[in-house]
Amino acid sequence: MGTKTIRNALGAFFRRLHKEQQKQASGGSVRNGDFDNFRVDLLRQSVLDKIAELIRERVIERTLDGKDYKGHIFVEYTERYAKQKGVSVSDVNLKLSGEMLSDFWVKVFTVEPFFMINEVYFIDLGYLTIHYGFHSDDATEKYYYNANEQGDKSKTRDFLGAVADKPLLPMKELLEIIQIAIREA
Repeated sequence: MGTKTIRNALGAFFRRLHKEQQKQASGGSVRNGDFDNFRVDLLRQSVLDKIAELIRERVIERTLDGKDYKGHIFVEYTERYAKQKGVSVSDVNLKLSGEMLSDFWVKVFTVEPFFMINEVYFIDLGYLTIHYGFHSDDATEKYYYNANEQGDKSKTRDFLGAVADKPLLPMKELLEIIQIAIREA
């Protein structure tokens, strides 16, 4: 899904949510309101922090289930590597040491995109910008190694989608996370 499509979907989502809030506030009838004020209200720092927390949790959960950003099962380890690490060839969840996933961070902003240290990628959704990466250079290097597997596409384990220039979660999941964050923040 392209950035323009994502922005349109997110914009439609915010407008629909705004109308629903207006309807509840007015006892059932929808009145015209200031969408920009609603958007500012909606994207309080607590909501942005909750969105980031939920995205991080979903990505880690999916990765620990052994799936990439598309939901496909990771390519198995080689016999030699599995034996060296003391795991099964099919036990691929990118958590042998635990360092890379514990180093993974997500930040959500309402400002123009900018680059952060050790950032792997960012998604500009128009209203929101989702940045993500790793706290350490080692974890960043491990991510790129797993995602690229030295150019052998049959062995990639891209759990974030950054190398493929894709969002780390499907749009439907991102919208669901935003709804949950608004309710819980």
